[in-house]
Amino acid sequence: MWTLHLLGNHSEIQQKAYEEIISIFGEDTRQRSEYYLREMKYVDCCIKEALRLYPPVSLFAR
Repeated sequence: MWTLHLLGNHSEIQQKAYEEIISIFGEDTRQRSEYYLREMKYVDCCIKEALRLYPPVSLFAR
């Protein structure tokens, strides 16, 4: 969810991620595989950055 929020706020990054997805998948309608996921390096970095900014678990200090 945060990844989509951040991409929505940064259209230039959203466009670059979209272009990467289109360059990998194109008009191909075949079943997607893990191979395709490993090729999406920029999208992977976007997801990791969103997780860095908004981690799913809070830190509990004692």
